[in-house]
Amino acid sequence: LILGWWSCVSRAPLRSNMAFACSNVRLLAAICAYAAISLSIAIFVKFGAVGASFWNPTARRLESPPPETSDVAVPADTVALASLRFERLAQAILARNESKGGESLELPSHYFHVFDDVSCQGPFPSVAQAREELKKSMSAPPVQVIEAMVQQGISQQQTTSKTFRDNLDSTPMLSSASYYLAAVHTTFDPKSASYSVCAAVTALEFKPTLAISRYTEVVHTEVDGEENCHCSMSSCSQCAVLRPRTASLPEFKPEVLSLEQQLGFGSWLEMRVANLIMKSLAIHVVV
Repeated sequence: LILGWWSCVSRAPLRSNMAFACSNVRLLAAICAYAAISLSIAIFVKFGAVGASFWNPTARRLESPPPETSDVAVPADTVALASLRFERLAQAILARNESKGGESLELPSHYFHVFDDVSCQGPFPSVAQAREELKKSMSAPPVQVIEAMVQQGISQQQTTSKTFRDNLDSTPMLSSASYYLAAVHTTFDPKSASYSVCAAVTALEFKPTLAISRYTEVVHTEVDGEENCHCSMSSCSQCAVLRPRTASLPEFKPEVLSLEQQLGFGSWLEMRVANLIMKSLAIHVVV
């Protein structure tokens, strides 16, 4: 093609047939030249990209296909994270009660039986199993208290921190009633769809006919979740969300608790639960 093109260029004048042939040769030569240039550009782009990815590990990592993943979800160890958040819940309870001095309250043992328990368990693949295993790990308080606590404290597909208190009516056989305060944290890991739970509870069991004068509806401030707070340019802390809740509070007879003791009863209960959490985490009782 090159020789034909050159012969056409170098000859002058041209006969008509020769001119027609040379024009075809020129056209074919132009097409071949365009194809050769396009192929050279494609080869340069291809091998240039390969070379760039070879010398640039970041580019090679981004362009490489993602590794194959298994269909079987591997549960993350969220117990440690749940324990840290549980400790944060205890610190929030302590912070709002540090000036009330309720920790010095002593309940008369001939009227009250006091039960304390704390546990962290998980991860579990379902709320039902998390509740069941937590119930098995906490045997000190009355069964009905634990049952009420796990039902109210562990929520479906939620990471939550909460405190709540309630009065359980007297049981017909024992003619006894219970009043308790519970603090529960649940960490839900969406990647493995697993739950890790921590709970602490202090329950009082007493005979209503001997200890109680009446029950009154009282508004308490309870922890109900967390929110961002004290934010800087790069991060935020987590602070407890406090919400008002109404619950029945037992009003004890004067010979059981004095008016001053009665006023400090709620703070004593919260401080006891918070210290129960902190002590258990400090001595690695929670596993």
